[in-house]
Amino acid sequence: MSLLTKLNRDLETPFKIKFSKEVLETSNKTILDKFKISFNYSYCDNLEVLNDNKLIVRNEFIRIKPDLNWNLWTGVGYAELRIIDIDENKTKRVEYLIDFTRISVSSIIFIFFIVFILVSSLSSNELLDFLKIIFFGIIPLLMIAHIFLFLRHRTMFFRTLKTPIENFGNYNWKEIFEKKTNHELIEISKGKRHLPEEVIGLAIRELEKRKTEIQ
Repeated sequence: MSLLTKLNRDLETPFKIKFSKEVLETSNKTILDKFKISFNYSYCDNLEVLNDNKLIVRNEFIRIKPDLNWNLWTGVGYAELRIIDIDENKTKRVEYLIDFTRISVSSIIFIFFIVFILVSSLSSNELLDFLKIIFFGIIPLLMIAHIFLFLRHRTMFFRTLKTPIENFGNYNWKEIFEKKTNHELIEISKGKRHLPEEVIGLAIRELEKRKTEIQ
């Protein structure tokens, strides 16, 4: 774990958001397995299970992922899922915490950097016009980006809880694995992606099928 990632995890900031929901579920493992699929399929960097009731995601500062787009974890350095037993009726509260510090601080620094660079080179009127662009253009766009990221995480959280593990996410795993490279399938088959055993079995069968076709 890099020093920057550790600091991002330990530092308390006002940019953390938490979702929670009470569920009737007999097994912590079932809940964790569903979120393992969600997190891994969205290309998080590092995933760790703690004490059978907590799942942690840590992402590096510089991220280049196979999807090559602004994905779910862009600007998010740390997230955690926690399962809390409430009563003997097996009611559990599932809490999902996302730390938006990275994207929020980066946005603030970006705005101040632009202002600092241009303030000495612009006249008073030009500077006023530029500040209007920042306050009525750039800042609203950054706020929309934050809201969009917030909604994506919220949607993933509630959708993951709602969907049964046997047909989780309506993912066609057979089709997904057909598009994976051999290297990715080998990593999955070795358990490096922390997917459920049923899904890992599909990856192993896809590898075996490719070996048969080559022969």
